[in-house]
Amino acid sequence: MTEISVLPVLFRTPTTHSRAEADDLKNQSAAERHAAEARKRSFTTGQALAAEYQEIWGDLPETLADIDPRAPFSGGRDAIEAREAKFLAAYQEEVLERGQAALCLSGGGIRSAAFALGVIQALAQMGLLSKFHYLSTVSGGGYIGGWLNRLMKEETDKRNYGRRNGEPAATPFEIAVSVEQKLASDLPHDQDALRRLREVSNYLTPKVGPVSTDTWSTAALCIRNVLLNWCVFVPLLMLMAVVPNIFARLVDHVGGGRTTTHASSLSPLSYGASAQCLSGNTSPAAFYQAIR
Repeated sequence: MTEISVLPVLFRTPTTHSRAEADDLKNQSAAERHAAEARKRSFTTGQALAAEYQEIWGDLPETLADIDPRAPFSGGRDAIEAREAKFLAAYQEEVLERGQAALCLSGGGIRSAAFALGVIQALAQMGLLSKFHYLSTVSGGGYIGGWLNRLMKEETDKRNYGRRNGEPAATPFEIAVSVEQKLASDLPHDQDALRRLREVSNYLTPKVGPVSTDTWSTAALCIRNVLLNWCVFVPLLMLMAVVPNIFARLVDHVGGGRTTTHASSLSPLSYGASAQCLSGNTSPAAFYQAIR
């Protein structure tokens, strides 16, 4: 079984310096001291992923523990970067085997939040919501993502509040399953929030009905947009219908009036010729010479 975990914020405790290090810092410029402190407080990608792995799965397996980038290492910079690259490759294989996954909710305003709500409820009904380990949201997806995090926090406080001494705290997976069951039920948790989300998602026509100004305004906008599109495309279609007829009359005129039947038979062919001529691939004179 997999677990959903809320990853802790990674940080370091304040660094203490020996007298020799303090003397060296005095001789350094402010920029050099700032850069040195930043290097000590910063984390590499491998170090952050190693901490996340332990938070989700527990202790690192031997394949990762032997090359843990957080462990002290006496090699040079090239050796440290090589160990980091080796750890990242091994980490990718390990998490793929374990089925580590993330739920990503894209942006798009309130419509994205309403859509993501349906996705979350569908995943909960299929028992798949508790199988994700990460939650990534952008813009509108952050609305419903924040709501889901709040449900997790409320469930965590509810399960762990007032527990007896020695009683183990609820695991993240147990909390995730409990939230999943509530979202999958016929009466989802937090009805007021869901009702409000659905109400504001219909912002184009907040009030519907035959006497609603929102309904008539939407209908007028649709008709206006259709007419504008027709004003653009109808003249082009008419041009494509007129050009072949002009071409057929031109062929009949050049033939001295004796090729009327022949010109009429060329009319379907002239549709293709007109398209070629309009696109610039063939000139009318060249096409006329070809069909003579």
